[in-house]
Amino acid sequence: NSTVLISPSATSPELTSIDVNHAKTDDDPGMFWRTVGSDQLQAAVMAYQITENQETSVALIYQQGSYGKNFVNEVNRNLHDTEAKNFEYTDTDELGTILNSPAVYTGTTGVVFISSDILDIVEFVNQVAGKRDYNGLRIYLSDAAADEQLLAPSNADSKDGQIFGTRPSIAQGSVFQLFHDEYLSETGYSAHANVFAAYTYDATWLAFHGYAWAMNIGEQITGVEIAKGLRQISTTNAPSIESGIGWSEAAAYLSSGQAIDLIGASGKLDYDPDTEELSNPVDLFRIGKKDGERCFRVTHTCNITTPEQPVTCSEVETQTDCVLGQNTSE
Repeated sequence: NSTVLISPSATSPELTSIDVNHAKTDDDPGMFWRTVGSDQLQAAVMAYQITENQETSVALIYQQGSYGKNFVNEVNRNLHDTEAKNFEYTDTDELGTILNSPAVYTGTTGVVFISSDILDIVEFVNQVAGKRDYNGLRIYLSDAAADEQLLAPSNADSKDGQIFGTRPSIAQGSVFQLFHDEYLSETGYSAHANVFAAYTYDATWLAFHGYAWAMNIGEQITGVEIAKGLRQISTTNAPSIESGIGWSEAAAYLSSGQAIDLIGASGKLDYDPDTEELSNPVDLFRIGKKDGERCFRVTHTCNITTPEQPVTCSEVETQTDCVLGQNTSE
């Protein structure tokens, strides 16, 4: 009666191997699932962006703990011709000490700051804005920075042109648009404003699809039987079903033992059968202005299947509406 865990925002690379004490198969599935890709992919895209900007030396400042350490390790692994200087901080007092150290900014052309705490990110940007030694240095932030709190009026807006961000991509397909319209109607907020809104929607529906399989195919409804069902929603050449609006059709297939190919609000849910992981595109964002208000603007979408493969980024021809963003990261 093991419990299956489905997360829309747990991106730590450590979680890839959380339950790999055995080969994952249809009869013996893993019990941890997520609808968003590992930070290995986002970190590789950040490293690609650093390389494309021809940084010669970057200071990587990261939050103590597995999130910050693992993210920075992945960035380091993908930096080949750029000097990397690593600095771990425990609280904002120590962060201030680090930023005042010549070892951080001397000879540095870019600064990476990795934290899951938006308040730390805001404090970092505010401190950097007040230090002459950081004038002209590019600043690289991860998905936790795509939060409306970063856009609050402050003197830090002088650094907007220096900020480069990465975050899991927000899909633009018909399933997302339907979800977006319903989300806006119910909450009054745009789903574009929350990076993980679509991923949360997909995680919820994923549980229903696994349950549909377990209810009619499994010997009893358990976490293991639900996880077995999750392995039946990414089958090539199976009926293509749109999540949510295609629920009745999907349930009919799954409850009769037939696999499907599920399309979610965050995109196609194509799980690797060996790792049970997804490879989501990654957006590059900058801070822009709309009607005089600061906002996030997506400039490129990058595709990467595994950290070992090359990153390919395409410019967003019609840039995503400049909107507020809000998310959390684990």
